[in-house]
Amino acid sequence: MLGLALAESVGELRSLNVADCQLRGKAVTAICRSLASCQGRSKLRRLKMYKNEIGDAGAKALSDFLLLSKQLRYLDISETDLTDEQAKILATGFAQCSSLSTLRICENPFQSAGAVALFDAFPTDGMLRKLHLNECRIGDEGGEAAGRFIRRSQHICCINFIECEIPPRGVKAIADAVAGSDSISDLGLEGSRVGDEVIEYVVEKMIVRNRSLRRLGMCAMNMEQRGAKAVASAVMGRTDRKLMVEVDRKFPEIDEAVKATGCIRYACYY
Repeated sequence: MLGLALAESVGELRSLNVADCQLRGKAVTAICRSLASCQGRSKLRRLKMYKNEIGDAGAKALSDFLLLSKQLRYLDISETDLTDEQAKILATGFAQCSSLSTLRICENPFQSAGAVALFDAFPTDGMLRKLHLNECRIGDEGGEAAGRFIRRSQHICCINFIECEIPPRGVKAIADAVAGSDSISDLGLEGSRVGDEVIEYVVEKMIVRNRSLRRLGMCAMNMEQRGAKAVASAVMGRTDRKLMVEVDRKFPEIDEAVKATGCIRYACYY
């Protein structure tokens, strides 16, 4: 019923919100097929589908819509039970959807294979600026693919990997890419429990070398004294005061840097 009703007006819609409707199977597929039926004439700019179950057929229909969409700017498909295979199906559509500016794909069960497919698919000349992957376990391979995307992207300015629990190799790959980025301004690594050795690496690449970042989330990274010293020293060594680093543990060195620069903030993190 919803798919049929949508088909009658879908060509004129600017925004569609079916979030948290607990839809699944045929209902989701019908909606996505109605969107795809416009054959590139859709005026849809915002689509919210979080907390529904997309499924294989729904992923294919949504991918077909993305392939043809010329105006979609915002897409939220968080908590839609996307698997690796479904992420790969969607990657085909994302590869052609150059208008997309914000993608929220948080809390989905796909892992490294799905993440690699998505990151490698995002178009180099696309307009993607904000990407939220919170609580997606993308692994080392996903972190490396994220690094490749950051290196070639012209517009990405915000990526959140909050509670993605990315292992050390993946975090280092992201840090390497961010070091040379002129567009990244907001990066969330909260929940990457990698310890002081990797924290020192992140500090060198993201705080010392990068000059575009304005927020760096470093809570829940298993920081100890050595990591705290590295963060404090790097922040105090910067000549500008444009970057805000967020941490969740107090250390004397951090306290001193907070007082001297105001560029470290203690954040509540659960």
